[in-house]
Amino acid sequence: MELDKKDSSILTALAANARMPLTQLSKRVGLSREVVDYRLKQLVKKGIVQSFCTETDVMRLGYTKYVVYLEIIGVDEKREAEIIDFVRKDAFTSWVVTTPGKWSIIFDVYAQTITDLDEKMGELKKSIGRNLGKQELATIKHYEHFHEKPWGLINQQKAKKNAPTNKGSIDDTDLRILHLLSNNARTEYVQLSEKLKLTPEAISRRIRRLEHEGVIKAFYLVIDLNKLGFDHYNIQLLLNNAASEEQKRLTKYLSNHPQVTFIYEPISGWDLECGVIMKGAKELHDFIRELRKLHPMNIHVRDIIPIYEGIKSTAPPEGVFNYKG
Repeated sequence: MELDKKDSSILTALAANARMPLTQLSKRVGLSREVVDYRLKQLVKKGIVQSFCTETDVMRLGYTKYVVYLEIIGVDEKREAEIIDFVRKDAFTSWVVTTPGKWSIIFDVYAQTITDLDEKMGELKKSIGRNLGKQELATIKHYEHFHEKPWGLINQQKAKKNAPTNKGSIDDTDLRILHLLSNNARTEYVQLSEKLKLTPEAISRRIRRLEHEGVIKAFYLVIDLNKLGFDHYNIQLLLNNAASEEQKRLTKYLSNHPQVTFIYEPISGWDLECGVIMKGAKELHDFIRELRKLHPMNIHVRDIIPIYEGIKSTAPPEGVFNYKG
């Protein structure tokens, strides 16, 4: 599916700030408010835009992020769908995807303690039962998403990120705002006001404060890149000299690469994992070859995981927004 220049401009602007008001968006792309609204609704209707999400620093909410890799064995299509649906519906999972490789399902899970994590994984294993094959779990010590990167391939603009300021406290009203915006970042102030019983001005001040303090890291688009001709791969890397200057150079290279959409640093198992979007196997091959050329003595590719289908977005799951009432 091809995008025309106006649709590409709309999505480029929203990639930098998915909460941008229609009036401001229309000025940015040179179209009337009504035309922009229609075009955006058509992009959603066609499934190109899947959702408008808010990236929240879940560590500020007391949670650690883990990535779970599961192999599902001995299942028919119905049983596989049941397992995927169980994972998707869990209140503490996000970014649920399926793959055609050795892992059947990959997903993020959030927990406050090791005991909490053990209980969640125990429930999962009990549900899957004898259909559970190999499994792997990575504790994420650092991660960074580059939500605007896909538009570096379509339109060479980049979003500018503000550095967070001081860290204040987060109350129940803040948590409710984060929850409401999590998987619907374009919720209007009037709608938020009705649900929160606060004035739009008071809500706006709270959102700005949460952004300045780094609790809200980004308002971003979730796009079905397959519809635009891209394939998504996760690449796991082992490094000879982890935590060295060489790794810093590699991380900087990946961060600046237009086709790298995220970087994870797990505590053990492998040293780096990155997501890349490519048009075909040749682009992927060229990317790996360039990595090895730039860092010939340091990089080993542990695994390349093709992502088949996105089941649940990367937005923080509802379970992390623990508030009263």
